[in-house]
Amino acid sequence: MDYRGDLFPEEQNEYSTKAGRIIKRIFKTLIYGLSISLLVFLTFYAFIYNRDSELVTRMIFNESVEEMYTARDSDAEMYRIFPATFMSDQGEIQLYNLYYAKDASMSEICVKYNKNKFTGADGSVGNAFSYTLTDSDGNSYDLISCASDIQGRYCYERICFDGTEFDLESNDLNVDHRAEGFVDKREDKKFTLSVYNTDGELVFSSVIYSNSTSYSTVDDLTF
Repeated sequence: MDYRGDLFPEEQNEYSTKAGRIIKRIFKTLIYGLSISLLVFLTFYAFIYNRDSELVTRMIFNESVEEMYTARDSDAEMYRIFPATFMSDQGEIQLYNLYYAKDASMSEICVKYNKNKFTGADGSVGNAFSYTLTDSDGNSYDLISCASDIQGRYCYERICFDGTEFDLESNDLNVDHRAEGFVDKREDKKFTLSVYNTDGELVFSSVIYSNSTSYSTVDDLTF
């Protein structure tokens, strides 16, 4: 018996210590479980919130173009163009995956912009811009389709223009400037995409194609 009257103080101390360890272990397990769950949730949320729309890569064109390019034994040529200027100074407007369907004389590009920075005429989300495509000869090209989507903080609009013919044969990639006696007599037609807000103000423009613009073929079509 100890001074408090406990008959078996050693056994009680052992029990108290064991119970304390169990409680501590349970508490640590709960903390670890909650931490892992929170981390998984935040990772999943960040992935979903920052994931780009499928319009970044998917082609819209039209049914006739899709049929032309997906037909068995089709030899139609599709190209991806890489404009030198693909975003605004602050990055709030960005251009993605300019596709050129040479055999259909159509081109399309995805425009991604911050939905909090640019809004529609009534303050709504989306429909914040109008677009024009012109060339250095003064020609304008018809906007024939526009697909829209919203993902996280951004709006996505894939726009398609008809009648575009990029002279790939005159592209720098296909011309040997170092050839003996080379004289550059090429016409360098420049195609400019202009983006206007709802007040008609020019907010961004890019020469999306010229003789110095890089390009590559597209083998994996994503209609």
